[in-house]
Amino acid sequence: MDVALSQSLDINGRGKFDEAISALQSDISTIAACLSTDPHLQIEYSKLIKKKVDGL
Repeated sequence: MDVALSQSLDINGRGKFDEAISALQSDISTIAACLSTDPHLQIEYSKLIKKKVDGL
């Protein structure tokens, strides 16, 4: 494969990866904000985590 083409694909792939990570970070921040302000969500999340840990 042509080196220039390979480098271009790597750069484009890296850009898409960076965009996906940025979106994920934003989603996680939003979820964390909801969990920190909604006691019902905190309890449900704790139950879910406990269930998953017990299953390990």
